[in-house]
Amino acid sequence: PMRVGDALKAAYPDKEFLCEAGYLHDVVEDGNVTVSDLSAFFEERVWKLVEMLTRSKNVDRQVYISRISTDYWATTVKLEDLRDNMNIKRISNPTEKDIARQERYYTEFRLLTNSRDSMRPPEDMQEYE
Repeated sequence: PMRVGDALKAAYPDKEFLCEAGYLHDVVEDGNVTVSDLSAFFEERVWKLVEMLTRSKNVDRQVYISRISTDYWATTVKLEDLRDNMNIKRISNPTEKDIARQERYYTEFRLLTNSRDSMRPPEDMQEYE
């Protein structure tokens, strides 16, 4: 999460909400934190982005990616997450499973890139308010 947040901060220095969502994007899935917990400490547009980026175990991965692809900022965070995940150098001895996961990441990256390229960045954040 730190690399994702740092990359977003470098690319979008004036979008603090986006950087915060980048740092927090995995905290609900991987931690002992709920979206409700985040709502007590972060503004609505941050926790709503994290909520959109959180995949429940019972949600199909394609459904999850499709949901993200409808939102410009969620897509932006997920693209940075995938970019980081696609760095195979992070894995010292990649297995067949790692290679298959990489292929899935590339497919999702292309899909989300095409989706975001067809959208315009929102002028404001009303959709989160």
